[in-house]
Amino acid sequence: MLLTVSCSFFTGSLFAQETLLDNNPDAVAPASNYFKLNPFPKYGVFLNGGITMPYTDIKKPTKAGYIIGVEGQYKVLYYLDLALDLQTGKLSAGETDANPANAKQKFDNSLFNALVIARFSPLKLMKDIKFNSALYYFGNLYIGAGIGIVSSKVEANLFTNPNYKYIGNYSGIDAVIPVEAGITLPVAQFRNLQQLKLNVNYRFNFVMGDKLDGYITPSTVNSNNDVYNTFTIGVGYCF
Repeated sequence: MLLTVSCSFFTGSLFAQETLLDNNPDAVAPASNYFKLNPFPKYGVFLNGGITMPYTDIKKPTKAGYIIGVEGQYKVLYYLDLALDLQTGKLSAGETDANPANAKQKFDNSLFNALVIARFSPLKLMKDIKFNSALYYFGNLYIGAGIGIVSSKVEANLFTNPNYKYIGNYSGIDAVIPVEAGITLPVAQFRNLQQLKLNVNYRFNFVMGDKLDGYITPSTVNSNNDVYNTFTIGVGYCF
């Protein structure tokens, strides 16, 4: 009998709650997170392209280079992704002078980088996110960090200055730490969780070295390692 009363009370409570929500449009429904409650594609392949900006021992003029690449993604959790990014591009800075006696710093670097990045979408942890709401789109904002390598092939002007060590046409591999922010937006959805997505990304690449431009400065002049930034837009297929 006690079991019967308890079941009746529980059923009655649910019925009363549903009736209250149906009859009162201003009533607050229980919070629900669309990202957490719905299945999501586990894999993604993106093609991306954009511009590069070097920040090295050559202060100016800095020229925008290009970068293109392919990226594979794996969704670990609904708010956490792992990405493998393979890119090739060019970095340039400096200026030339027609008179060899007035040689100035200038370099071009044909690079290739391979990066592994973890991306975290903090807004996806909010309790109440409805499909097609503002939070549904802003929830796709992410921050990320990782580790990787950059392979450089440098062509640098011969430049003699006591504050710089000229290392010439440097070719080598350096470790790099990428730190980034971006957003991945759904463009179209197909059957079986297949989606077309757009990714906008801005990334700082902190190189564990000072040879990206073919010159090395003493620590008394500049103790910072080289950095190059990238801004890319990519289109991807998720499944």
